[in-house]
Amino acid sequence: MRNHICLLAAAAIAALTPLTAHASLKGLAGLRIATPVISKGLSDDGLTAKSITAETQTALTAAKIPSIKDSYPFLQVQISSIASSVGIYSYSIDIRVYEVVQRTDSSKVREAAIIWTDGNLGTTDVDSLGPHMRASLDDVIARFVAAYAADNPNAGVVVDAPPPPVKKEKNDDGPN
Repeated sequence: MRNHICLLAAAAIAALTPLTAHASLKGLAGLRIATPVISKGLSDDGLTAKSITAETQTALTAAKIPSIKDSYPFLQVQISSIASSVGIYSYSIDIRVYEVVQRTDSSKVREAAIIWTDGNLGTTDVDSLGPHMRASLDDVIARFVAAYAADNPNAGVVVDAPPPPVKKEKNDDGPN
């Protein structure tokens, strides 16, 4: 019985260990920024696919992480939120890096897999939703840049680089 409890505890700890603890970004020569997946209604808070792609690309460019045109590897931002009946919003922001990997059980099968992921969960009132989500996205992007730099120490990545300003687009409440 004691062995079963230890096994269950070990499985629970392994399940809770974030993928960011693994050096899975090692050797990536760059990334393509994929179109973000965003919940409906967030564009009212200035969170559009275009503005999120621009902010992500700007941050990676400032950090000197190369942009590539290839299909893989790619980085995708996923943002969702849901309102409660009392005016509080819960939100989730995730960044995932996908790469084509070789399956270990077959020498011929290659599949797309998430090789790195990180994210934030939060709650806020309706008036603060956009700013809170944008700050949370900046935080997750900064953690990605730090992980990329740690896994690729000779790549010349600049950690904590202030991003250059993003041009404000019509109907976009993104940063100036």
